[in-house]
Amino acid sequence: MKIVVGDIGGTHCRFAIAELSEGRRPAIGPMRRYRSRELPGLKEAWGKFAAEEGGDLPRDAALGVAA
Repeated sequence: MKIVVGDIGGTHCRFAIAELSEGRRPAIGPMRRYRSRELPGLKEAWGKFAAEEGGDLPRDAALGVAA
């Protein structure tokens, strides 16, 4: 199963695709980083990540958000 993993902070948004397999540690692919101040919001960061990944992203995600 593939999911998007991400870290949403005040300075950067980071996203990667992770492969989850039962009984194994998650395999996390290359991370993409975007400066938060260069994008209006999470929607635009997500869209940029999707475009750079080639289109459709996994339906599931695990995101950490600074609060």
